Amino acid sequence: MATSAPRIAPHLQIPLQSGSDAVLARMSRNYRRHHYRRVIEQAAERVPEICLGADVITGFPGESPEDHRQTLALIEDLPLAYLHVFTYSPRPTTRAAELAHPVPERLARARTAELRALGRAKARAFRTRAVGRVLPALGLDAVAEDGAVRALSANYIEVLVEGAPRGELFDLRVTSLEDDGQVVRGEMA
Repeated sequence: MATSAPRIAPHLQIPLQSGSDAVLARMSRNYRRHHYRRVIEQAAERVPEICLGADVITGFPGESPEDHRQTLALIEDLPLAYLHVFTYSPRPTTRAAELAHPVPERLARARTAELRALGRAKARAFRTRAVGRVLPALGLDAVAEDGAVRALSANYIEVLVEGAPRGELFDLRVTSLEDDGQVVRGEMA
């Protein structure tokens, strides 16, 4: 990826699931938080413009307040650009459905909300770092209410650009963020 731009877009979504080694072990994951940290930090070091996303599950059976704090702390510390956060729900016939110590749904949903708020803050910080930069992008078919073309940068930032060519690659300059960092505006570079 570091040597293949622009053929390979600098974007990876790497599932974390939990930042707690105890929860990862109960999930039968073959990695631990230090493995995940190393992969994410190496990717960010080798590809500085990379967009890194993570999947996280809250409320897995036996998840303690300390397990949740460990997940929050790890995510806060890593250069992640966004999170996909899910609340655990048991699936019949799975090993996890048989595990003891289910987390009350209300508590699991509160943890989900907390992680989603952290994900929004991480996304806002990632987009803020892009302001002023020129990025390769693809004009999408979608058009915003104000007529700006929605474009997707190579590192996975959706940007509204006046007059951008739809269905074509072009360079854009990120100019601003609106709506608490959720809407990104740019111009043709």
